[in-house]
Amino acid sequence: MKKREEQKEKAQTAIKLLIAKIDENPDDVQAYYELGVALTEMKSYSQAEELFKRTLSAFSKTPEKTDILHYGLGNVYYASELYSEAITEFKNVKSKKLRNDAYLMIAQTNYVQENYEIALAFALTAAQQEQDSKNDDALKLVGDCFMNMGNFEQAKQYYDQALKIKPKDVAVLFQRGIIAMIDKDIPNKYFKLVKQIDGKYYKKMQSRLTDAETFVIKKQTKKE
Repeated sequence: MKKREEQKEKAQTAIKLLIAKIDENPDDVQAYYELGVALTEMKSYSQAEELFKRTLSAFSKTPEKTDILHYGLGNVYYASELYSEAITEFKNVKSKKLRNDAYLMIAQTNYVQENYEIALAFALTAAQQEQDSKNDDALKLVGDCFMNMGNFEQAKQYYDQALKIKPKDVAVLFQRGIIAMIDKDIPNKYFKLVKQIDGKYYKKMQSRLTDAETFVIKKQTKKE
């Protein structure tokens, strides 16, 4: 509880500073974006939505400045589970700098709706265009899409690529462990690594292993 209160106080302080920054320079688009992000993180979705919409209207004559605002508004809608609206905003992002981030969020938005083939197309695009040092999130999402589509061998390849960039990513390691379980790799080195790195995460995910096994059996049965 104390930690939560401290985080709330910290966020409120950040919001006050950002408001002061905007008052000082009303043309600072980045400050509006950061304020919107802070409000979103506090789950003040209606306030964040209103801020982004108002700012988009204010900067309508300078479209080169609005990409980051569309991206921010898309994230508000994603967090609010308004997925259709989120995708619309992400598709409004045109600049090369943010385009891959937008593709990744379009992929993620489709993924949570179980539109795995569409999610895969956008995640692959993001993975192929990002520099190696930045694309672990895209590679993981590609792996997750293949996993849910029952293409375990392809999922394995993308998880392995993601682990080359971030070897201690427990979420990827756990997924890789499920594939190792399918391949009957005993002992399962991936689960062992997850347990070593983050015991709490391992314990939480361990309870889902039965569900994972059931899912795998269903996918394998469909293929046969």
